[in-house]
Amino acid sequence: MADRELREKIEVCVDRQSRTDSRSDGETKNLTRSREMNQIYLLDSSEFREKIVETLPLLIWIFDLKLQSLVYTNALTSVFLGYSDTTPREPTSISHLLEPTDMKILEAAMRRLVTRRHGDIVDTSFRVRRLDGTSRWLSTRMSVFDTDSAGSVTRIIGGSIDVTEGRRAEERISRLSQESSIARARERREIASLLHDSIGQLLPVANAKLALLRNRVDEVSREQIEEVQALIVEAHSTASSLTTRLSPPAIHEIGLAASLQALARDIRRQHDLKVELEIEQERIPLSEAMEYTIYRVIRELLVNIAKHSGSSKAWIRASRCGPQIQIVVEDFGVGFEPAECNSRGLGLRSAQDRLDYLGARMDIHSRPGAGTRIVLRAPLLTEDSVEHRDRK
Repeated sequence: MADRELREKIEVCVDRQSRTDSRSDGETKNLTRSREMNQIYLLDSSEFREKIVETLPLLIWIFDLKLQSLVYTNALTSVFLGYSDTTPREPTSISHLLEPTDMKILEAAMRRLVTRRHGDIVDTSFRVRRLDGTSRWLSTRMSVFDTDSAGSVTRIIGGSIDVTEGRRAEERISRLSQESSIARARERREIASLLHDSIGQLLPVANAKLALLRNRVDEVSREQIEEVQALIVEAHSTASSLTTRLSPPAIHEIGLAASLQALARDIRRQHDLKVELEIEQERIPLSEAMEYTIYRVIRELLVNIAKHSGSSKAWIRASRCGPQIQIVVEDFGVGFEPAECNSRGLGLRSAQDRLDYLGARMDIHSRPGAGTRIVLRAPLLTEDSVEHRDRK
């Protein structure tokens, strides 16, 4: 806007305010008029807007839906990505910047944005690749920037902050938590083994010796011995229960496949969810940590299905794909947007982090009204690794 037009606009706004504000004295009117002029000038000043954009500690960018490219980045974004110019001379393809696995996350967030009312905001997170090859996590808030004559969204503006260090800290915490869980499971198994091998073996022997002694004493003593025997039976039952609670006879003893079958029965009993299993091989050669983690993740997925999907049935299919095991957990419930899974409290990001740490991965395929299909892929152990694991 030209300076003359801007001054005329300011004068009209100020004169209108002056005519309607008859209660103020001359000094107050002059002060109000001065403030109004300054505010209008600032809001209409392109220099003011540019200063805001370049001063805020945000990566600010504009994405053109037709070109599928970035058509503007502020100086901080350009420096962050590794460009030397504030605005790239040619539009920058978004596919060159995002990690391939995260492209779908951004696309889903943009789809949600273009179908909402003007002024709505969508939050998401994804990874970008900088020119030096490093990958960084960005937490991003997006809104509609421009529309065409038909009201369709043409450009989206976004503001991002680098949250890589926070994500790495979360991954470290997740890794430590997982290692701690595995260590606790191993310790519980050792305690359970001690209970079984000591108390669990001694109590039946003591009971048998009392049974021999009972036939050699008088009636009064016999009744007292029978009372002691009853206590021994109760103690043995309690010890057996503690052994099972400390270390259920699963995974490390009967393998992942049999453990999943037992899990399916437990889920049906506890959550009234029927689980169909299709497992190609009885023994799945995985490391102890991988078995434990996959079992925990599948259990969490089944609980999520029972609580959130609205489905009365779930499917687990496990098959070997070369050097990997592929496990599919599926339901035909209400579904959801994968990009929103972190905000829904489903714990899927935590599960992904735990699997990533062990060299496995989890892919989520879902959309509202179309159910959910989650695919786990994990590396199998070689024959030598299996022998080493079994000797431990």
